[in-house]
Amino acid sequence: MSPNNNIHLVFVCLPYYGHFRNLRALALHLAPKGYTSMFLTGRVLEEHISSIPNAEFHAIEGTGGTGTKALPAKVPGRYEHAKGPDRSAWDFMNIFVPSAEDQIIALKEVLNDPALSSKRIVVIHEGLVLGTMALTHDSPHFPRRVPVISVGAYPYPGNSKDTAPVLMGVSNLGEEQNLKMNEMFRQALMPGFKAFEAILQKYEIQKPLPSDKLFDLMVMTPDISLQMCPTEMEPPRSDVFENVRFIGALSGGNAKGPLPDWFDSFVVQDKSKPLVVVVGGTWMDVDVNDIIVPTIEACSTLDVRLVVCEADAVMPADLQLPPNVRTAKWIAFDDLFPHASIVVANGGYGAICQAFSHGVPMVLAGTVGDHIATTLRAEETGAAINLKSQTPGTQRVKAALQEVLSNSVYRSRALEMQKAFAKHDAAAEAEQAILELVEKFYSD
Repeated sequence: MSPNNNIHLVFVCLPYYGHFRNLRALALHLAPKGYTSMFLTGRVLEEHISSIPNAEFHAIEGTGGTGTKALPAKVPGRYEHAKGPDRSAWDFMNIFVPSAEDQIIALKEVLNDPALSSKRIVVIHEGLVLGTMALTHDSPHFPRRVPVISVGAYPYPGNSKDTAPVLMGVSNLGEEQNLKMNEMFRQALMPGFKAFEAILQKYEIQKPLPSDKLFDLMVMTPDISLQMCPTEMEPPRSDVFENVRFIGALSGGNAKGPLPDWFDSFVVQDKSKPLVVVVGGTWMDVDVNDIIVPTIEACSTLDVRLVVCEADAVMPADLQLPPNVRTAKWIAFDDLFPHASIVVANGGYGAICQAFSHGVPMVLAGTVGDHIATTLRAEETGAAINLKSQTPGTQRVKAALQEVLSNSVYRSRALEMQKAFAKHDAAAEAEQAILELVEKFYSD
């Protein structure tokens, strides 16, 4: 079966760049092979889709189409909730669950389009898209059941007797305690589950949900769940769902732009001092005072070079940059990380996986949302220092940088992680999953 023989990929994602990057990377890999695609997401990402060959854009409206900059106004009240499980429960109730109906509406519009009726469609969504469960559970509002693949760019979220819940900030407390904490977490997310269940009932699903645990549903309901890391990034589990595949990291999905005029001389050519890179992330919690400013201050008295990638962060107007610092709004990690000695980040999963895939050790300082889990996973590899604080301050950042620079074990462990990532060809493994489902659903 030829890959370009009428296969149409429908990508669905929340309009947050870190959630979108993997889907963009996959589409860019598959486009030269003849695959056509359509992206269902918010309008804020439309310009990034226009550069993908053979790709169309279809807008998701409502909360599900609201980008990170506009979210605080769209869903006020988030910061009244403590960071950690309480805020995660709030996020599901107020962001991810309401977005599900917006996603269902967009999927209905696309799948009911007569122009696509003869296409062999495969839906591919990033893991926090919940609306596809209306499709996998046989809602009659869709003209046909098409295959569904999820792309999990976060720590594996499924419940397990071998680990504590993913957002608790600990890994394994023993089976008895793990199960107790799993039940506590299930109850914390129950209001979100009930609200989500009501949405699915509105769309008349014909198959009952197999669990009342939201995180389990995210993993077990797609036909195939692709986890964007090697197994070495996760603690051992004996009960991973059978449809889950760990496939490493997708490269090439970062937006490319002109490199700064100082990039070659400061980053590529200058080998006299270690290169530290600090990235702030693209989520709405970005505050330069959390990790960016402390890293600038820490590096001002260290014999290093520092590149600051600000993304959407707003730098203080009175901040004086030391002579060993350069800043940029955006440099693709694919261009920057091969030259880095250390990456400092707030815990974004994409930054962690891309740093490790380049063999670069890390200093991490995030506790918001899934960052309490991503930083723990990175720490447990031995390739990162986890400061376990959203606002660690200059002195703790400086001490961590000095420790990584002086202790070769971090680089050694990072190189081990690089080997673990290199065992996978994520794009090829994702394509194999697509072709398997095309064969299963469209072989007649």
